[in-house]
Amino acid sequence: MRAVCHCHFCQAYTGREKSDFVIYRRGQVQLPEANKARFRFFKKPAFVDRGACIECGGAAYEHVNIPLLPGLVFIPAPNHEQTGVLPDPALHMFYHRRKTDVADSVPKYTGPLNGEWQFVRRLIWALVSSRS
Repeated sequence: MRAVCHCHFCQAYTGREKSDFVIYRRGQVQLPEANKARFRFFKKPAFVDRGACIECGGAAYEHVNIPLLPGLVFIPAPNHEQTGVLPDPALHMFYHRRKTDVADSVPKYTGPLNGEWQFVRRLIWALVSSRS
C-alpha cells in the first residue's frame, strides 16, 4: 500500500511538504545494514522509528510497530529505483497540515483521528488481501 502524509512529523523527517511512502512487511524488502541509518522517534507512543541515512541525512526507511499489526517498513516512494511501478497512493492523511493543495483524485482526510482511522482501515485491508 502507498500513502501520502502531510503531518508535521513527516515534513520534518523527509524535509519535504509531504511524505509519500510505500508500506511493506519486513520480510518483503531487503534493507540496508542497520549501521547505515540513524533512527529516532518523533513522538510518543513510539510506533514509528524513523531512519535517516548517515551519509546524506535523507529519509531512508521507517520501522513501524502498530499494535496488533505485523512489523512493517515504510519506504519513501522517491527511494525506489523504479517509481513508475509503485501502486497509486490510497489516501492523503493529515491533509489539514498540507503546505500546498494537491490536485489529484486521491481521497484526502483531515484531522488526526479521521486520517489515522482511514489509514489503518486501508492498511488492514491491504495486508489481508495480499496474504494469498
